[in-house]
Amino acid sequence: MRKALILLILAAFVVLTAGCAEKSEEKAAPTPKPTPTEEKVTEVEINVSDVEGTLNEIASLEKELANLENITFEEI
Repeated sequence: MRKALILLILAAFVVLTAGCAEKSEEKAAPTPKPTPTEEKVTEVEINVSDVEGTLNEIASLEKELANLENITFEEI
């Protein structure tokens, strides 16, 4: 049971740090300055299945965390 708890915490840490790393990579790339004649166009592509998968992952982690919060120190 103790190993499962440690693995769950490590998995949550990996998921969170992976998301932060992606965001920092996006920020690190310099954006070119538009010339005065350029039009500013923003294109966003969102894959719905990716969003649903991420939400399902978060929901399952929240359920596991809720279960772990109910465990007493003696049970570990």
